[in-house]
Amino acid sequence: MTLSLGVITGVILLFINIPFGLGSLTYFMYLGKKNKNKLFYYIGFLLYLVSWLMFFAGLYLCGESYSKFIIKNYVVKYVYWLMTAAVLISAAAYIFRKKIMRKIIRKLIVRKNKKHYFINNKKNH
Repeated sequence: MTLSLGVITGVILLFINIPFGLGSLTYFMYLGKKNKNKLFYYIGFLLYLVSWLMFFAGLYLCGESYSKFIIKNYVVKYVYWLMTAAVLISAAAYIFRKKIMRKIIRKLIVRKNKKHYFINNKKNH
């Protein structure tokens, strides 16, 4: 088992295909929903298919022994944990943006409006 350029490329493809595929699918589905444009859904699905091509290319370049070892010992262990962490961080950011930021902005706007109201009333009296 020698580490040639093809094997190294295959290892890289095996590691990045899952985050690339699921990440791009999730991101483009979000953009499609946000912009109400079906083109983003198609782009996300296309990139997800490209990630499967990356996976099979990685298997081919690594060969059977390397690919089994890498998938069993590293990809399953670390990539899925990283994907879980990314999903949890994204969910937390979404909740923070939707729920908490609205409250913070409302408080700032109310304070600013009250301040301007009192300043304008003092000038009129």
